[in-house]
Amino acid sequence: MRHRRPRAPGPSSREDGQADQPATGRGELEVLGRSPAGELALAGERVVSTGLADRLEERRRAVRSLRRRRLMTTLAVVAVVAVLVWIPLFSPLFSLHADDIHVSGADSTVSVQDVRQALAPQVGQSLVSLNLEEMGHEVTDALVRVRSVRVTRNWPRGVDVALTLRVPVAVRQVEGGYELLDGDAVVLGTVGEAPAGLATIVTPQGESLTGEQVSAVAVAIGALDPAVRAQVVSGTASATGQVSLSLTSGSTVVWGDTTDLALKARVLTQLLGARSASVYDVSAPRSPVTAGEATPTPTAP
Repeated sequence: MRHRRPRAPGPSSREDGQADQPATGRGELEVLGRSPAGELALAGERVVSTGLADRLEERRRAVRSLRRRRLMTTLAVVAVVAVLVWIPLFSPLFSLHADDIHVSGADSTVSVQDVRQALAPQVGQSLVSLNLEEMGHEVTDALVRVRSVRVTRNWPRGVDVALTLRVPVAVRQVEGGYELLDGDAVVLGTVGEAPAGLATIVTPQGESLTGEQVSAVAVAIGALDPAVRAQVVSGTASATGQVSLSLTSGSTVVWGDTTDLALKARVLTQLLGARSASVYDVSAPRSPVTAGEATPTPTAP
């Protein structure tokens, strides 16, 4: 006869007839912001978002804020640059005024007002945009007496104009008076009487001088040292352009053509200081020749 073994009490046995209760607290799924019973969190509790959608929204807000800052910075830089460009180019603070055109080198033949009148089209222009070389050309084109011009800016709204004037070295008799010529054979004007101290370009008896002949004489006289030039009474040129000069001492200078001007001038200065002669031939300056004794030219009473 078999006997059954009594069963050991198992873990599934319940005491006092109570049914198994579901686990509470940590084992229960909680909904963010709600109590286990589904009630709303208390008003004083801080709700922290950890959802993906909230994070994306925060990132989008940050990007928009960064773009706004960059845009504002760019606009500020553009505005500053625009102001910095406008002030020197268009502001009256840097515009050229006629009274601020300062001229040096003027004399009785070229006045400060003459130069300002020549530069009148530039008045009102920005000092930054001025073409200084063009301004120099405007002066030389308008005033024949001006040989060259150097223009520099004088901030904030002026310019300095330094003139180099043409100096007459010879005169030529023409109908109505005498033409004044400089060392480049530029006609500086016509006067009623020949100024003292200038050589006269003379025409051989029964002949007439061409423009090239007149130019050759003026250029030769202009190449001389001022002390030697003061001794020249007259000059002429042959049909082939050979220049000869007459000095106050009665001597004749055979100059030749217009080549080697500077060398001829130096050689003639040396010869005049070395000996007295009736003829100084510097037409071949590397082999100069002198001849005879000088006979002083009589001066007018």
